Amino acid sequence: MHGGAIPAGRLDFEPDLAERDAVAADEKQRIARAALAELPGGEGGAGSSGSVILDAGTTAARLAAEIPLEAELTVVTHGLPVAARLADHPGLTLHLVGGRIRHRTRAAVDDWALRAYREINADVLFLATNGFSPDGGLTTPDLAEAAVKRTLIAAARRVVLLADCRQIRAAALRPLRRTVGRGPAHHRHGPEPRRRPRHRACGHGSSSRMILTVTPNPSLDRTYEIPALARGAVLRATADRIDPGGKGVNVSRAVAAAGHRTVAVLPVGGPAGAALAGLLGAEGIEVAGVPVAGQTRSNISVAEPDGTLTKINATGPELTAEESEALLTTVGERSVGADWIACCGSLPRGLAPEWYAELVARTHRAGARIALDTSGPSLTAALRERPDVVKPNAEELAQAVGRPLATLGDAVKAAEELRAWGARAVLASLGADGQLLVDEEGAYFGSAPVAAVRSNVGAGDASLAGFLTAGGSGPLALAVALAHGAAAVQLPGSLMPTPRTIWTRPPSGPPTRCRSTGC
Repeated sequence: MHGGAIPAGRLDFEPDLAERDAVAADEKQRIARAALAELPGGEGGAGSSGSVILDAGTTAARLAAEIPLEAELTVVTHGLPVAARLADHPGLTLHLVGGRIRHRTRAAVDDWALRAYREINADVLFLATNGFSPDGGLTTPDLAEAAVKRTLIAAARRVVLLADCRQIRAAALRPLRRTVGRGPAHHRHGPEPRRRPRHRACGHGSSSRMILTVTPNPSLDRTYEIPALARGAVLRATADRIDPGGKGVNVSRAVAAAGHRTVAVLPVGGPAGAALAGLLGAEGIEVAGVPVAGQTRSNISVAEPDGTLTKINATGPELTAEESEALLTTVGERSVGADWIACCGSLPRGLAPEWYAELVARTHRAGARIALDTSGPSLTAALRERPDVVKPNAEELAQAVGRPLATLGDAVKAAEELRAWGARAVLASLGADGQLLVDEEGAYFGSAPVAAVRSNVGAGDASLAGFLTAGGSGPLALAVALAHGAAAVQLPGSLMPTPRTIWTRPPSGPPTRCRSTGC
């Protein structure tokens, strides 16, 4: 969006719905009839079956009126005029998405609409726009509608643009997405599968991804901020908060905070488990809970002003063999369409160290990619199944190779050993020093120093979320991981950064490639 000046008489530049519907009515009708050929499963709309999203707009409403009575479709829309024209159609299953209704477009917008569309995976989206040009892409005059349209695009396997001649090269202030709308009006964009290509690294703010997380031992985390920790004294907290806890849970929270879709798979037991699921739901995270007989654990963190963090972690429940298998099965069922599966944290009692190895093997048999953030015997056992990414910190990396790591070169050699044992890529957090990525392309190192650390709870999890949402490979994904981690340590408790607080480039510069002489 660019600044500038326009005449006062043009401030009301978006005409209302009735006025727009009357303009170019014949052309809109022809576009609507031509669009019938793009319905899934049938030529010309007759005999069509499948799932469709109809955007709010006058041409979309005309398309709705043209759908033949023989069509058997599931239709989702947030446009009231579109829904009104489809309400009496005998062959359709109609879903109307709610939210705040914009007066000019009679369309639902804001959080309710966004959350609903993030749960949808449709065959075809018929997309409306206020403006289109090869240089500017698609535009609309309202920020809330732009956000909904971006979410629509991510929710569909194929996108069909409904635009008449007036909208070509028109500008409407708010860009939707430059990668859609690169062709003539009513051009078919697709067919593209929803799964993103492997080994593609995208910068911060890239198209929406879906990350499924697995947290075998989640928790409720209470954090107290105090001036200083003194043993045996009565201390008064200056601030406190309760957050969902567990490394995989934190990855989901960071993914959701950054505007991407995520599903959190975790065992849920007792009142603490119910509270945990409720807190995640309030953050817009879909929870795939596996009921267990034991109680979800509660942890305590004590944060001091200099960044020192003292943690007391409970043991957690003991899972039965049946609960263990239910957890594995749920991951397989819910991971369809996921760009990445992130398995994070320690294993609870009842799960053998080989549990993660079994999960990695099942994931690869299903054709998915998996990132693993664990340590000790669980990490060692999983390496033989060749996880796509492992994410140790400096201490865990040293433990894995059985020796101290005094220099960055030592860390690079240790990461290369993990790759030799089976890891396809190693993303190592080196604390305040930065992060290291070692993969088949080589070794990269980057840092993102901050003026003050408020809490480092979940900072490594935020980094992994940034890395995966940026594609999960290469120096650009490493830069996004650094940005997420740097933003997270400046927030209280385990609060996760949003796009407004995430740096788009680490202040110390982009990651550098490590040579034989150093990084």
